[in-house]
Amino acid sequence: MERIGFFELIPYAFVIGIMVGILAIQRHMSATIQMVVIAAAVLFAGGISVWWFIVGGVGVGAALIGIVKGTGYMTTRIANWKDPWLDAQDKGLQAVQSLMAIGSGGVFGLGLGNGRQKFLYLPEPQNDFIFAVVCEELGLVGACLVLLLFALVPGLPTIPFLILSALIFSVSRLSAQREEAQDAAAAKSKAKAKASCQLTGMAATAKSNITAK
Repeated sequence: MERIGFFELIPYAFVIGIMVGILAIQRHMSATIQMVVIAAAVLFAGGISVWWFIVGGVGVGAALIGIVKGTGYMTTRIANWKDPWLDAQDKGLQAVQSLMAIGSGGVFGLGLGNGRQKFLYLPEPQNDFIFAVVCEELGLVGACLVLLLFALVPGLPTIPFLILSALIFSVSRLSAQREEAQDAAAAKSKAKAKASCQLTGMAATAKSNITAK
């Protein structure tokens, strides 16, 4: 493998180029970068010369930077990533709402299941931004505990973190269903009260008409 040259890399680069090109056409830059990184990792694990790896990495990195800077939607996403408040109602909505969730948690949090941002304020609270919900409900203490678990034993916190995510999602759904049931009961009570008032008014009117006659 140390004698591998440019021509030996052409078939591999051709296949990867097709896959990366298809992803790029779909405007899915994150998946494109992931595919490039995976391909580089396979080459590195296969024993390719480090010099080829360095040269290819510099070339691909420069190409990606050029593509990002030359593409409007990628430039906009990076700008919103740097400062989500530039477009807090659209492109930066998710980041802004996650920051609000993290900030509102304080030191000890609002309590498991008591977070508010997950109720249609923070998009995708059950997967991409589950950590923001953890910060809001468990506070700084819970967030540091989660980070400590990942730092001490890589891979081990995955199962409890998934369990915690499922628990938060379930509690959120139950809370939402409870609030919907309470709203429905309140609306039903108001409707009954309104109907009762109408019947009382009709009876009073009928009684007055009879008395007048």
